[in-house]
Amino acid sequence: MKKVISDIVEIRDRYRREADLVSCLFGCRNREDLIRGKRSVVVYGAGAAGREMFFQLELSGCRPICFCDSDPARAGSSYCDVPVIGSEELVKRHPSDIVLVAAMGHTEEIRCHLREIGFPANQVFSISRNPRLHRLYVENGMRYLDHIHSGNSLIDLGRDEQEIHDAYNLLCDKKSRDLFVKRIALLLAGASYAAFSEFLCEFSEPIRQGLVPQIGGESFAYFKNDIIALKQNEVLVDGGAYDGDSANAFIETCKARGLKYGKVFCFEPEPVNFQRLKTNTAPFPDVICYPYGLSDCVATRSFLSEGMGSRLKDVGGTIQVETTTIDHCLSGERISLIKLDVEGAEMATLRGAETTIKEQRPALIVSAYHRNVDIFKLVLRIHELVSDYKIYVRHCGHSLYDTVIIAVA
Repeated sequence: MKKVISDIVEIRDRYRREADLVSCLFGCRNREDLIRGKRSVVVYGAGAAGREMFFQLELSGCRPICFCDSDPARAGSSYCDVPVIGSEELVKRHPSDIVLVAAMGHTEEIRCHLREIGFPANQVFSISRNPRLHRLYVENGMRYLDHIHSGNSLIDLGRDEQEIHDAYNLLCDKKSRDLFVKRIALLLAGASYAAFSEFLCEFSEPIRQGLVPQIGGESFAYFKNDIIALKQNEVLVDGGAYDGDSANAFIETCKARGLKYGKVFCFEPEPVNFQRLKTNTAPFPDVICYPYGLSDCVATRSFLSEGMGSRLKDVGGTIQVETTTIDHCLSGERISLIKLDVEGAEMATLRGAETTIKEQRPALIVSAYHRNVDIFKLVLRIHELVSDYKIYVRHCGHSLYDTVIIAVA
């Protein structure tokens, strides 16, 4: 086993030993009963929130025995490879077990229903009644956690050992290597508030700089860190421009440092976000907004439109959008800085910017959190494009969002 893998395993195992999800949810006494198999957990709510809690409990050594759901049509089916039962069956078959309500927005309604049908109130628990866990759950984000369990985004230390090793050895400073190891360990460990907080306190640039999340701390941290040194006449490509938060942070940071920027090219395919982007960047000169998604081809693509979670999808999108490439759309333009936060399309966008990157060697700020494997696969891809890039990893968020790879020539 390569040393970086043994380091990840050691930290992952420590995080698992210290994991506080089960004890925080159910109390230390119930935790012992659950871990020893004296009692079981039933997750109430066979939906996205229920699925997430099922996986987190399983990672914490406490696999739920079944789901319960108020929809009669779900009874008798299966979800996450365990049965789904109705409320009446819950009372009959699991009178001494513990119920975790995982239906965001309906917690009290479900608790009242369970009391009315005779299920003991002291055996019903929920995240929303525990402020520490609610913060952990919300700040991870359902969208982010969904990516954790989506197909090939999962990290497999055996399968991925060589790539993890190679990417680790390309990182240019100890801070990057430590962050790399601890983030992978954290993602493999299951839900631990203590480990989550430890990671943020050690690595979050906004927290370390005292930047406030409500006024764009994450976006400012893209440009205010120990790697990116903005220069006169920077030309920024903002991939995944959202409502202009990153463009605004870039412009304000240039202004604060007495710098004049050249141009800002913003790409945002989601229609509502694009209108906000145009409105929010209208006061600034030389900001050009494109209603396109960035990828590796010029095409019409299926797109899931859901605000901050909007993203390209092969199937199941809600609208059709146009995609383009940096090489195609910005051919002939001078580019000095590329920021990509394109909801999992970072690898494809790098393919579509290969000529620009190889010829102009712009600084890169690339999100590496939408797919778990991106934290090492994107490092390797960037190195393939320009072998003498200096590559770093930084964490620009107040939550587990916004781990980025920064590459400078």
